[in-house]
Amino acid sequence: MCAKNIDIAFSMCYYISIQILEAIYLNKHIKRLTTCAIFSAIICVVTTFVAVPAPAIGNINLGDIFILCSAWLLGPYGAVASGIGACLADLFSGFAIYAPATLIIKALMAIACYYTYVALSRVIKHSPISRSISAAIAEAIMVLGYFLYECFVYGGGAAVASVPFNLIQGSVCATLGTIVCYLMMKNNTIKKFSLEFVTIK
Repeated sequence: MCAKNIDIAFSMCYYISIQILEAIYLNKHIKRLTTCAIFSAIICVVTTFVAVPAPAIGNINLGDIFILCSAWLLGPYGAVASGIGACLADLFSGFAIYAPATLIIKALMAIACYYTYVALSRVIKHSPISRSISAAIAEAIMVLGYFLYECFVYGGGAAVASVPFNLIQGSVCATLGTIVCYLMMKNNTIKKFSLEFVTIK
């Protein structure tokens, strides 16, 4: 019953968001602000509430899926949506100590993902490959970023211990993010609201 209610809530949020966007999409600045706000909310909700149980390592957080999608769909503005959404998720989930690092790391992930994707798209004329490589680079930044932060906060031993989990989580999110973005771009309504400077393939 709980899962069904969550599914209904997500469907309602999606429908309402699309209706709002359809009403204001002609205004470029409002379009950017609204789309970033929606992605921030999605990233925050998914990071806070959606996880996949994994034997021996705990729960795999799926928020990075939409951080990658925000980079591919919103371009540099995805950094704003990603940093704010993930940072809020840390605050709401009781991991405030990670919030400052998350704000920076997730924003850097989105920036690296977008610009790598754009650069590769000029060479590799196959969007899924470009997205997969850019996602891998973004997730590598995530692993390295949290490793350095945890070295500073907890020491090298704890930081090293978290690397395997972050690698697994990054791999899962990079794979699913590529698939989710591909499916999203099949939706003409979503495609219309991707910001104009992003090359859609």
